[in-house]
Amino acid sequence: MSPTRWRILRLVAGVVLLAVVLAALDPAELWRALAGADLAVVLIAVVGLSAMHMVPAAGWRAMVHAVSGVAIPWPATLQLSYAAQAVGGVTPANLGGDVVRAAAVRAAGHGWSMTVLPILAQRATSYVALSALSVPALALLASQTSIASGVVVTGVAAAILVAVAASLLVAAPAPVRRIIGKRWPRFSPEAGAAHLPRRTLAMLAGIGLVSGLAFHAGSLALTWFLLAGVDPATATLPVLAALTVARLSLAVPLTPSGVGIQEAVVVALVASFSGPTEAVLAGLLLARLSLVLTTILGATMLATGRSGLGLSPSR
Repeated sequence: MSPTRWRILRLVAGVVLLAVVLAALDPAELWRALAGADLAVVLIAVVGLSAMHMVPAAGWRAMVHAVSGVAIPWPATLQLSYAAQAVGGVTPANLGGDVVRAAAVRAAGHGWSMTVLPILAQRATSYVALSALSVPALALLASQTSIASGVVVTGVAAAILVAVAASLLVAAPAPVRRIIGKRWPRFSPEAGAAHLPRRTLAMLAGIGLVSGLAFHAGSLALTWFLLAGVDPATATLPVLAALTVARLSLAVPLTPSGVGIQEAVVVALVASFSGPTEAVLAGLLLARLSLVLTTILGATMLATGRSGLGLSPSR
């Protein structure tokens, strides 16, 4: 199947799943929840969710500096990160965004350590951070519903699998480094992190975990805040736990940005403890506006050609 058809199929699958979720709820109640939302709260939350992407952007910049000593200018960091989000949102597992960043750094003449290593390390630690947040959420939901365990086990397993795979590439063993050097000679033959001191590896892990926790926790908090703007009764700890568990859908790249899957998981969890499903779904739909805003920003930067780094080639 061609990449274009695969992208269309993923989007259609997400839309269909979302339509199924909508059909299972009361449309009149859902509309009342949307119409009654506090516009000021919605605006603050949507802008805040879009701005939260600055956190992983800062983490990536710090990782690049840790492994190469090169400080990417802040304007270029933000421009490139939002441009990557525009592409990543329509590609499996946000890989398109990784390619955009890697290509921009590579175009400046830099090798593996600066081009790919920070991206892989960030991806691995981000999923570890998300899995860590899901553990207390599961503990909270355990007393509310019995269906959370299967969801969390599946999501955590997928997140850990991706994290382990990325970690193996970060610290690629000698045979893998030789294959990379042979198949992709533009990358340094020393591909991997084997040549880096342990202190640098520890810095990568620390930066990735801190920025990952801050990004996911901040995004969850803003979504919870948005739900409170739709209906204050929805802002409960079980609902926050359900949002956390559903966010694990990001580790299962079946649809763009987990569209449809995330909503279906949240609604199923909230319905299992008789929560306000329509109000929660209304909040999630409004939160999706941040994805639209982020994509518009990134697409604008791509269209205007303002996503380059402006770095001199490394020696």
